[in-house]
Amino acid sequence: MPLSWNEIKTRALAFSKEWENESSEDAEAKSFWDGFFNVFGVPRRYVSTFLSPFVKKIFIIFFPDSESLHSPVSTV
Repeated sequence: MPLSWNEIKTRALAFSKEWENESSEDAEAKSFWDGFFNVFGVPRRYVSTFLSPFVKKIFIIFFPDSESLHSPVSTV
């Protein structure tokens, strides 16, 4: 069942309060995305199944020196 806009708003406010002082982005990345997609009632694994190859390519193109995502995905 889809979430109501009020439920999404409530979850978004709770999410923003939980993450407002976070400073360790790399260490908390998976937890952040889990919480973010939970705002909309969507499991992160569901989203990553469809977007992972695309997001990795885009991430590598714009952040080629990043150490958080090393994969054999071609940028061409």
